Amino acid sequence: MKVTYYWLKELVDFNFSLTELREKLSLVGIEVGGIEEPSLKMEKVVIGKILTINPHPSADHLTLCVVDIGKENLAIICGARNMKPGDKVPVALPGAKLSTGEVRSMKIRGLESQGVMCSEWELGISGDHSGLMILPFDAPVGERLDRYLGLNDIILDLDITPNRPDCLSALGIAREIAALTGNRLKYPPIEFSEDGEEISSRMRVIVEAPDLCPRYTARVVEGVKVAPSPPWLRYRLEAVGIRSINNVVDVTNYVMMEMGQPIHAFDYHRIGGNTIVVRRGRKEEKIVTLDGIERSLEKKFLVIADSQQPVAIAGIMGGQESEVGDNTHTVVIECAYFNPLSIRQTARKLGMRTEASLRFERGVDPNGVLSAQNRTAQLIKKVVGGKICRGVIDVYSSPIFPIEIELRPSRVKKVLGATIDNKEMITILERLEIKVESSQGKFMVKVPTFRPDLTREVDLIEEIARYWGYHRIPETIPQYPVVPPQGSFDLVLENRVKEILTSCGLWEVMPYSFIDERSFDRMRLPASHPLRVALKIRNPLDESRSVMRTTLIAGLLETLSLNLRRGTENLKIFELGWVFHPTDGPLPQESRCITAIFTGIQEFSWDHKPREVDFYDLKGVIENLLDQLGIKKYHFQPENHPIFHSGRCSRILVDEPPVFLGIMGEIHPDVREAYEFKTRVYLFEIDFETLRGLVSELKTYSPLPKYPAVKRDIAIVVPKNVSAQRVKEVIISSGGDILEGIHLFDVYQQQPIPPGYRSLAYTLIFRSPEKTLTDQEVDAQQKQIIEALSQQLGAEIRK
Repeated sequence: MKVTYYWLKELVDFNFSLTELREKLSLVGIEVGGIEEPSLKMEKVVIGKILTINPHPSADHLTLCVVDIGKENLAIICGARNMKPGDKVPVALPGAKLSTGEVRSMKIRGLESQGVMCSEWELGISGDHSGLMILPFDAPVGERLDRYLGLNDIILDLDITPNRPDCLSALGIAREIAALTGNRLKYPPIEFSEDGEEISSRMRVIVEAPDLCPRYTARVVEGVKVAPSPPWLRYRLEAVGIRSINNVVDVTNYVMMEMGQPIHAFDYHRIGGNTIVVRRGRKEEKIVTLDGIERSLEKKFLVIADSQQPVAIAGIMGGQESEVGDNTHTVVIECAYFNPLSIRQTARKLGMRTEASLRFERGVDPNGVLSAQNRTAQLIKKVVGGKICRGVIDVYSSPIFPIEIELRPSRVKKVLGATIDNKEMITILERLEIKVESSQGKFMVKVPTFRPDLTREVDLIEEIARYWGYHRIPETIPQYPVVPPQGSFDLVLENRVKEILTSCGLWEVMPYSFIDERSFDRMRLPASHPLRVALKIRNPLDESRSVMRTTLIAGLLETLSLNLRRGTENLKIFELGWVFHPTDGPLPQESRCITAIFTGIQEFSWDHKPREVDFYDLKGVIENLLDQLGIKKYHFQPENHPIFHSGRCSRILVDEPPVFLGIMGEIHPDVREAYEFKTRVYLFEIDFETLRGLVSELKTYSPLPKYPAVKRDIAIVVPKNVSAQRVKEVIISSGGDILEGIHLFDVYQQQPIPPGYRSLAYTLIFRSPEKTLTDQEVDAQQKQIIEALSQQLGAEIRK
C-alpha cells in the first residue's frame, strides 16, 4: 500500500526524518518497501507566463513563444496549439528530466529554444498529451511547479501483513505513528449540511442476506456536476497509485485510501425502482462490470441489485449499467461492511482483485462505516457540489460490538521475559485506541472493531512488545531442560530410507502432489487401469495440475523431462511421498511410495571407463536398500507392465512372508518418446506401507565371526531359459546351514559353450559359527549343491 509523507503529517504531528520513520515503522511490524520522491524529477520545472506567440519562420506547425519565468524571459519553440498569450504553463529548464528525456537548449529549424513548455504527460502527472498543461491564472510566475501543485510529497510504499487491515489506510498508519510519538491522532473533521429532500422519499434499501452484509448505509446527493477532479485530489490519488476518473469517483477512492473503507457511487437515475437490494446472486444471472467484462454470477455470490437486475458485485466492483458518468446529476453513495470470507471466495472464484476487495477480504471496521459515509458526503459537497438529502439509510440489524479480553500483567512479563511497568502497558494500549480498565491486578481490555486481529490475550501481549521494543527484551538462557524429540518409527524409517538412497548417489526431489491428467496417456496406461482413477481438482492452478497423483512415477518423469531440457543429462533422483486414491467416503485413501528414476552416464574411478546406466544399476540400489533394512529373502520376477519395456521389467517380491513389494525396469520406448527422452530411463516404485510391515522396530546384532570362511568357485552350464535367480534359489536351498553367501561373478556364452546354453560362475562362501570347517565338510556340501543343480535344472559342471 502507498501513502504520502505529508498526508501522514496532516493526520499526526511528528518530526521523524524519512530514515527515522522507515526504521521506526519497521520496528513495529510495518515494513517500508520503498521510498519515492517525485519532486526530484521537477527540480528544474517552474511556472512561466506566455508573453508572445509568433509563427516559426521555417516551420508551419511550430510557434516561437517568449515566456516569462520570473528572473528572465526565454525563447521557446513549441508545437502545441492550445495556449494563448497570458497563459501560465509549466516550463522545463535545461537539465530537467522529462518522460521524453533530458531538456537541453538547442536549435530547431535555425532558431534556438531555451526550454520546453510541458504537457501533463511529459511531466509524468497523467497520460494527457493533447496539449500544454494550462495552470490557473493566479499561479505565481517563477515558482517551482511541484511546490505549487503539492507534488513535492514523498511516497512510502508499505508492505502490510494480511492480519492488519486497519493499516490499509493513511489514518491507520498515522495511528501507528501517533502511538510511537505519543501525539494525538487528528481525525479529519466532518461537518456538512443536509439541505436536500428527506432520503426516505427518494429511495429504500432491502438487505436480504444479513449474514453476508451485516451493515449497509446509503446517502443520496442531488445536483452534482461530474467533472475532472481538482489538482490536489487528482495528484494525491495518483501518488498512491489510484488513477483519476472523475470528481465523484475520485472522492470515493480518496476516502478509501484515507480511512480504509471502500465506497461506491451509483447513478441514482439508473437504479431501477429507486431500490437497492443486497442479496445473493441468482442462477444464470450476469453483469457487465466496470472493466467491460461480462461475468456470470452464482448463488453464493453477494450482489447489489436494484428492483430488476444486479448493479454491482458486492465489495469487488460496480456494474457499467449504474456507472457515474458525465450525464449523472444525482448519486447514491454506498458504504457497507461485508462478510470477509464471502468477498474472498467471490474474488477468488471470479479471478478479480481490486483495492476494495483487498480491504473487505481482510476486514474493514463495521463501526467505522457511518464515519466514512459522512466523510464521503462532506467531500462530495466540497469538491463536486450538490445537495445532500436529509438523513442516511443505515441497515445494521445485528450490531458488532468490541470484544473484551482479560490481560494479566504477570502473564505479559512471563511471556516476554521482561519486566514492564503496568502504567506503561496501559499507555501503549491506549495510544493504539484500545481502552483499558484496571481491576484487582488485572486489565479488562476493550478491543476496537477496527482491530479484528486482536482476539486473545497473547495478541495484546504482542502489541505491548511491539511498542515497548523487541530490542529491549533481555537475552536469557532457557530455564527448561531441552529434551531431544523422540520420532515415531515411521519417521525414523523414512529418514533411514532417504539416507540409504542418498548414499547410493540419488538426489531427493519433491514434486507437486497434483499432476496432469494427460500423464496417464503418456505413460501408456490403458483406459481401465486402476491408476487412472484419480481425484480431480475443482479449481486447478492450470491444466498441468488437474488431478491428485495415484503414482509418483508421473511427477518424476516430468521432473526428469524438465531437467533434461535444461541440459542436466546425468540424473539419479527419488521421492518418498503420498499418493491418493478415491473412496466412497469423503476422504481419499492415502498411502506412501518410494520411487526412483535413473538416466545418463554412470561414472567410476580412474580405472573404470564411464558407461550408460543400466537395469543392474537400478537393481543394485534396490538390493542395497533391502539389505540395509534387514530384508534378506527377496527375489525379482519378470513382469509385463504398460509403462515398462517388454522383457526389461521385474516385480520385486519378498519371500517371507510372501508379498509383492514393487516394480522396476526400463521405461517403454513409447513413454520415452512421449517425454522426449533421448537416452534409456530406468525406474522403480516400492510401496512404503508394505515395506514398513517388513522392517522390524527391534534391532538385532550378531557378533563378528570367530572362525574363518571357506570360498569355493563353481562354474555350471545351464540352458539359457534358466534364470540366474532360479540357480541361486537351488543353491541356497541345498547349501545347508554352513552356506553363508553366494556371488555370481561371470556369465559366458561363447565357444565352447553349446548353442542355447550359457555358463554361470559363482563364488560360494561357507562358514560355521561354532568351529573351523574341514575340507571334507565343505566338499560334501558342495557335492550336494552340484547334485541338486543337476537334478533340478539339468546343469553340468563346466570342464
